[in-house]
Formats: sequence, C-alpha cells, structure tokens
Amino acid sequence: MAFEVAGLTDDDKENEMSAFAKRERKKDDALFLAGIRDIIAYIMFLILYTIVLQTSGVELAFPMASKMRAEVLGDGEFEGILVVDDVWDYLDGHFVDKTFLDEGDDGLVEEIPSGRWGYILDMNRMIGAIQFEQKRVYVGGALPWNATPSCKVPQVFAEEIDKCYPSIAEGGHATTPFGGSCGCDTSMFSPICAETPCEDSFFAEPNDNRYLWTLPINMTAASARLRLKDLRDRRWIDLQTRELRVYLTVYNPAVDLFSAAELIFEPKQTGGVDVRATFKTFNMVRHILMLTEASKMFPNPNPNRNPNPNPNPNPDPNPKPNPNPTPIQASKMFPATRTDMGAMFAEMLFYLIALILWLQTLVEWREHGLFRFFLNFWRVLDLLN
Repeated sequence: MAFEVAGLTDDDKENEMSAFAKRERKKDDALFLAGIRDIIAYIMFLILYTIVLQTSGVELAFPMASKMRAEVLGDGEFEGILVVDDVWDYLDGHFVDKTFLDEGDDGLVEEIPSGRWGYILDMNRMIGAIQFEQKRVYVGGALPWNATPSCKVPQVFAEEIDKCYPSIAEGGHATTPFGGSCGCDTSMFSPICAETPCEDSFFAEPNDNRYLWTLPINMTAASARLRLKDLRDRRWIDLQTRELRVYLTVYNPAVDLFSAAELIFEPKQTGGVDVRATFKTFNMVRHILMLTEASKMFPNPNPNRNPNPNPNPNPDPNPKPNPNPTPIQASKMFPATRTDMGAMFAEMLFYLIALILWLQTLVEWREHGLFRFFLNFWRVLDLLN
C-alpha cells in the first residue's frame, strides 16, 4: 500500500527524486575525494618516513654496533667471566689490547703513543676517557665483623662467618670511603680500619652513591695496565661491590655515528659475577642542535678571542681574560649540511602529516561515537597506525 502526498504532481516528484540523487552523488563524491586525500597523505607519510630513516644513518648503526660488540667483548673473554679475578684478567688483558696501543714500553713513563692511538676497529675514535663506575652495599661498620644491620649472622656461625654481604636492595647503598693503602681488607683477620681514609682511598660522588674512576686514553697499553694494577692493589673491587660499569664512547666521522659501550659486572650476593653489555649507536642529529640550547655544552676554547669581525686596530698587548666568554654554538661545533637541512624539513612535514591524520581520527571518533567507531575495522586500523 503506497501513500502519496496530496498536491504533488509528477514533475514535483521527478524534481524531488533528482534532488535526492544529486545529494547522494555529492556524498559519494565527497567520500571518494576523502579516500583519495587519505591515500595521498599515507603515500606522503611513507615517503617522508623513508627519507627520515635514510638520513639518520640507521642502516649503518647495526653493522657498527655489532662489530664494536665483537671487538670489545672478544670470543668468550667477556662472557666467560665467573669471579672477580676474571674481571681483572679481562680488563688487564683483552680490554686493554683492544683499546690501547702496545709499544713495548715498560709503562713507567706515561707518554702519548705514536701513530693512530685511541681507535677501535681502526676507524672508530674513542672520545674522552674510559669511565669506571661502582655501586656498593652498606654492611655496617668495620667491627665487630659479624654485625651487618640488614643481615644477621646466626650466633652458632659467628666464629666461622666474618660478615654478611647482602644485595643493595636489602642492605642499601654505601657512601663511605673505602680502599687505598689504609683501607680494610675484606677478611676478619685484617687489621682494624683506619678511622680516617687515606689520600688514595675511593670517595663517593657528592650527594650520590656512585664511585667514579677514569682511565685516560692518551697512553700506551703498558701504562694502562699499570693503572689498572694500582686500582686492583687499592681494592677497587671487594666484597661490598655490587655493580661495576665501564663506559666508553667512539665516533666515526665517515658515517657520522657515535657508539656508546657499557660493560656491566655484577658481583652477586650468592657468589660469582654476572656480566652483560650494551652497545648503542646513534646519530648526532645535527639539524636538531640548531633548535636546542646545546651550546652550553661547548665552551669557547679561545675565551680571549674578540668575536667582533671588525677588531680594534690598536689591540691591547696584554688583554685581560674574559670572565664571561661567549660559548660556541653547537651548530658551529657540528655544522649542519644541506642534507641535514633537508632532513629537518622532511621531519617537520612528517610530524605535521602525522598530527593531521591523528586529528582526523579524533574527529571521526567524535562523529560516530566510541562504540560505532570500533565496530569499523578500517577505523581501528587507522587508529593503530
């Protein structure tokens, strides 16, 4: 049974049907154009994503990190560490062999080695010194030996067990000086500890629980071994040591990549040493330096130099030091190339398109409601992207 509106002629009906068809056609055209727009946006997004990846040097990061890992860790020398003596053997042996030049000297005179020193794998230049960092567990005072606040030795074993050495989580961090020529040996038969530390004892960093020691790289392998021997004689690692980290960083100018190595040695409260290592390779991202305050990290090496391009024709023969030298901008220390500028422009477009697509998804979420939005597979896929 059909219902007709009174007063409508056939022409009116035809016009109404034509208007309805036009509206539907406009909707279809709008949906089609929206689909084309989304396809173009995703293609641009993919192209920019590829450009960003290619300009960041990520394709060379893994080969560099894997070769660095194999060179520094060796073929079982690092992974084979079981006890503290093995830690010293690795550092004094394989580690020094790969990071310092052996010139056959006795190491008594610390001289800068000849040739290309400070390189790993012949191409990667070490930057700065090698840093050693230690964290220790607190076990109470020196005497009596079996008095550990967080871990009590049963009375029946007080004669046989000198002290309890728990984990840092149980005993907390130690921050008192240790080691040196007047330090305590970790044995119940050692002399009573000196009440004040010696000049060669190890001290924690101010307001921190870390103990730091640095090994310069501008020396021969023999000199480095003598320093490590002195470190060992001063009891740098003892029964309270719970974590030892060794840091070094290299830079390869050919690929403009840094690689930071972190060697971790963890003497356990159960005995033995656990080891692991991380190698992180990254790009300086020079174009981002222009947008940051990284210039504070690069002080002016010539603070007395006049930055004025038109200097005084009668300069002072005895200039006074500038108390507030102008720091060198990071962009001058690591100048950006045209490729870097193009990468910055590509990244800006990349994040702009990502923001637009995200806002578009939020608008659809609001229009369709939470429940209906997630009923559509393509909307959910769009949200995940």
